[in-house]
Amino acid sequence: MTRTFIMGSCVSRDTFEHLPERFRLAGYVARQSLVSVGRPVPDSTLPYAELDSAFQRRMLAGDLAGNAIDQLDAAGTVDLVLWDLTDERLGAHRAGDGWFTRTIEGIGADFYPAGLPHVAYGTDEHFAAWSRALPRWIGALADRDLLGRTVFLQVPWAAITTEDHPTPVSFGLSAEAANAATFRYQRAIMDAAPELTMIRPRDRVRARPGHQWGLAPFHYTEDVYRDLTNQLDALTR
Repeated sequence: MTRTFIMGSCVSRDTFEHLPERFRLAGYVARQSLVSVGRPVPDSTLPYAELDSAFQRRMLAGDLAGNAIDQLDAAGTVDLVLWDLTDERLGAHRAGDGWFTRTIEGIGADFYPAGLPHVAYGTDEHFAAWSRALPRWIGALADRDLLGRTVFLQVPWAAITTEDHPTPVSFGLSAEAANAATFRYQRAIMDAAPELTMIRPRDRVRARPGHQWGLAPFHYTEDVYRDLTNQLDALTR
């Protein structure tokens, strides 16, 4: 059995669903930027209890608490950590000495008042805050002997669909812009943790209009997930 902890988005979660049965989900942290990890804000910052989904309530509560490392510890034995950056895409908000992540659920529920200062993904300000937070996460993995068992999914956003149409922008961010913005974040990870494994699809990625979560640049065709899972299966044998 390969107990797997996910720190990331649907990219990692959907990839996990395609893995062989020997992989078991030990824990899952989504909607939590590295900038908020260990930088909690008051639980009352967002009225997340109004959300209908228990998963969404749990993720937003965890983000306000900045509890990704605590959740990693609560997962018990972990053999593999999957990590991706897609949930960083909406940026973050500062609250006093802490941070919280901007999410699609918060946007949909109108949790963010007009004029709330927003640090957008890809900006120098966001990258600086994220870079300061990176050693905390890398250090937590290293302290738990997990750095060599962490795999970063370096999956670009798809610019086109299976029907050769351009993919839609995601909250103002196109595939081209997201991929360009993400480059320096990935480079920072490589520099901070050269022993960490990164994998990426070996062929050009495409978005699938019939994806269960809808059409988006990060909702891929089945062959993308199969390619990633084949690589993960080989790495962990």
